[in-house]
Amino acid sequence: EQLLIEEAVRFHNLLELPGKFRSPDQLFIKLIRDADKLDIWRVFTELQNLPPHQRASAATLGFADLPEVVSAACLDSLAAGTIVRLDSVRTLNDLRLLQISWAYDLTCATARKILLERGYIPALAAPLPEREDIGTAVSAALSSLAAISA
Repeated sequence: EQLLIEEAVRFHNLLELPGKFRSPDQLFIKLIRDADKLDIWRVFTELQNLPPHQRASAATLGFADLPEVVSAACLDSLAAGTIVRLDSVRTLNDLRLLQISWAYDLTCATARKILLERGYIPALAAPLPEREDIGTAVSAALSSLAAISA
C-alpha cells in the first residue's frame, strides 16, 4: 500500500507514465492523474474568470497574457492529438492549449464524462484567438472525448 501511494504521488504530474511500475495497481495511479487534471481545470477556469489584478500569478506559472499569441508548436501538438509539452509553452494561451491537450491523456471514462459535463474545454478555449486552426484543434479534442465517452 505504501508503494502504491508513493508511486501515485511521484507519477501524478509526469508527461508520460513509465513503462514499468513497482506497485501492482496502475489503475489507482491513473485515477490520481485524472483527478489532478480535473482539479487543475477547475482552478484554472475559475481563475481566468477573475479580473487580471486578482489572479494568482503562480497559477499561470508566470506566462505572459498575450491575447492574440499562440505558439505554433503548442497548436501543432494539440492539432495532432498529442500532449503539449510544457517546455514549448511561451504564453498564457499556450498554457490553455496544454491544458486542453490533457483531454487526450485521461484514462477513466468517468473523468472524461465529468470534463464534458463541466465544460472545462470550452471555458479554456473561450479566451483563445478566434482562428480556424485553433477552433479545429479544440473541436478535435472535444470530439475525441465524446467519441470515447459514448
